[in-house]
Amino acid sequence: MTVPVMTGDRLRDQDKLPVWKLLEQSEAARHTRAKFLAIVSDQLDRPRVDDALRQAVFAFARERADGSTKLAADRVELRAIEAARRTLTDCAGRLAAEPWHASVRDHWPATIAHEVERLFDEMQGRSLPSGERLEPSVDSALLQLKDAFEVLIKFTVTVLMRGLSDTGRDQADWARRQLFKGLSLGIWAGMLRESVKRATAGESSLPEPLKALARAASQAKLVEAAGRFATIRNDVIGHGARALDPAETAELLVGCLETGRVRNLQGKLESIPPLAAVLKAMVEKKAYDGMILEARDGPARVDLSGAGAAETWLADERHRHHEEAVMPVWLRFAESGTELPLAPFVAARICTQCKRRDVLLYDSLKEAKRQGTFDLLDYARGHKSRVGGKEATDLSDALGDLVPEETIDLSGDSLNSSHVLEALDKARVDRNYLSPAYLRDDLADFLHTHDRGVFWLQAPAHVGKTTFVQGLTETEIGDAPIESRFDGRRGGKLVAYYCRKEYRTGLAGMINTLQDKLQAAYDVSQNLRNEQPQPRPVLAAGTPEAFVNWLSDWRSFAERFGLTSPGAPLLVAIDGLDEADPPPGSTPLQVLPRPADLKEGIYLVLTSRPVGDADAPGFLTTDVETLYGRP
Repeated sequence: MTVPVMTGDRLRDQDKLPVWKLLEQSEAARHTRAKFLAIVSDQLDRPRVDDALRQAVFAFARERADGSTKLAADRVELRAIEAARRTLTDCAGRLAAEPWHASVRDHWPATIAHEVERLFDEMQGRSLPSGERLEPSVDSALLQLKDAFEVLIKFTVTVLMRGLSDTGRDQADWARRQLFKGLSLGIWAGMLRESVKRATAGESSLPEPLKALARAASQAKLVEAAGRFATIRNDVIGHGARALDPAETAELLVGCLETGRVRNLQGKLESIPPLAAVLKAMVEKKAYDGMILEARDGPARVDLSGAGAAETWLADERHRHHEEAVMPVWLRFAESGTELPLAPFVAARICTQCKRRDVLLYDSLKEAKRQGTFDLLDYARGHKSRVGGKEATDLSDALGDLVPEETIDLSGDSLNSSHVLEALDKARVDRNYLSPAYLRDDLADFLHTHDRGVFWLQAPAHVGKTTFVQGLTETEIGDAPIESRFDGRRGGKLVAYYCRKEYRTGLAGMINTLQDKLQAAYDVSQNLRNEQPQPRPVLAAGTPEAFVNWLSDWRSFAERFGLTSPGAPLLVAIDGLDEADPPPGSTPLQVLPRPADLKEGIYLVLTSRPVGDADAPGFLTTDVETLYGRP
C-alpha cells in the first residue's frame, strides 16, 4: 500500500510552528542548512509521529531551509579551515608546554607516549625531514585523538588484567573470560572500571606499582573519561569527521582534550574529563612511575619507554628482516626488580598487512573456533591485523578450552560435546539461575497487594540477591513466574540491570541497557524500532519523572502494537544498587522515583547491602533510604 505524503501546504499551523522556531534558532546561531535539517530530523525522532506527517514536516523544513538567506553555507570556506587550524595549534602550544607532557613523552610506555606525541604533531602540523611543517588537518587530528584515548584505556586495562591474572586462579579465570570475547570500546571501558576495583580492593596482592596505577586511573578520572569517551565516539565522532564543519571538529577535539565540554549532534553541551587533565593527574599520581616497558629477543632487550623509543623502533631495519620471530613484551618494575609479562596481549608480532614486526596490542576475540581468531592493533602504523591461532600460538594457548558464552552453539549434537557441557555448567554456577524461594515469597505478596510500588531488598553479601533477580527475569530456565500477571508471551514483562556486572557506567549505561532489554522483552520487530520510546528524554532530563514517563511510554507502546495484553505490568529490577556509580555524577540514583510517583502497573525492585553495613556506601542512607525508609 502506498502511504500518502502530505505537502507543506496541507500541514496545520501547529505542525509548522516548531519548524519555524527551530529555523529561527538555527539562523541566529548561523547553523548550516545541513545542520538545521539534522536538528529537525532529531526532533521528529522524539515524539510519536506517523510516517506521513513526519515526511511532510521534514519536506516543509527543507523548503524553509532552501529559502533562508540567514543560514550559513554548507560549503566549507577557507577562512573556517584556517580558524580551525589556529584553534588546534593554540591548544597544542598550551598543552605541550605543561610538565606532564614531558613526563608522558619521555618516560611512559611507548605505546601510549607515541600516540600522545603523534596527536600533538597532527594538531601542530607534521614535521618534514626538511624541518618544515605541513598544515594541520582537523580530520586527521580528531582520528589521532581517538587513537590516543583508546590506547590509554586499552593498555592500562591490559596491564591491570595481566597483573590480576598473576595473583590467583580466580582472578586469572575472571580476566581470561573478560578478555576472550568480542570487545567494543564500551566493554573495554567497563573492564577498566572493574579491574581498577579489583586492583584497589583491600585484599589485593598486586605489586605496589600496579596498585598505584589503578589508584591513579580512578583518582585521575580515567575510568569516568573512558565511559564518556566511548559514548562520544559512538554518537558524535562515529558519524564521520568529514561530516562536521571544521570549526565544530576543532571544538570537538579541544573539548575532549582540554576543556571537557563537547557538543552532541543536537548542539547541546555534554561533559567529559578531558584527556589532558586525565594525563596530568595520572602523572601527578605517579601512574607508570618506575615501569620500564621492554621487548625481548632472547637475552637482548629493546627499550620501549617514551615516544622516542617508538620512533627508533619504527626506523630499525631489524624489524623488516625479522625471520618471523615474535618478541614478547614485559614490564619491569625498577624499584623492586620484579617483572610482569604482558604477552600474549602485548607482543612484537609480524603485521599481516605490512609484514614488518611491530608492537601489536590485543583488541578482541573474533572467533573462538579452531584455535581462535584474534584482532590486534598496531597503533604506531595504524594497522589492524587479524591472526589465527596457528599464527599466534601464544594467544591460542591462553584461550585454551575456554568457550565464551556468546559463542556456545546450542543446536544439534553440539550439546554432546564435553567442553560445551562444562561451559554451560560453569555458566549455571556463575549465574545461579534458580532464585531462592525465601526471597521470592515477600515480593510475590507485595505484587498481589499493590498495583504499583518499589520493593527494596536489603541483604548481606552472598545470600542470593543477584540470583533472586536473575530468577525473576529468566523464568524459562527454571523458576515459575513470580506472579500470574507475568505469565505467557503477552503477559507482564521483567527486565533487570546489574550495577556490578554491566560494563556501561552511570545513568546512560543503565538506561541504554534497559532500552536493549525492553526491546528484547517485548520482542519489538525491526519495522517498529522507530516507533518505540527513545531513551534520550530520560538522559537529557535525568529526573525520576522522566524515568517513570519513559517506562510508562514503553507499556503504552507495547499495548498499542499488541506486544502485550492491555494492563499487563512492567517490573524493572536494579540489582546491586550499592555498586552503582555514586552521586553527584551520572548515576542510576538520580532517577529513582518515590513509590507514589510510579504509574499503575509499574514496579521497581531494588537490591543492595543493608543500610549501615560496613561495606555499604553512604549514599544508601543519604540518597535511597530518604526515599523509601528502612524495609
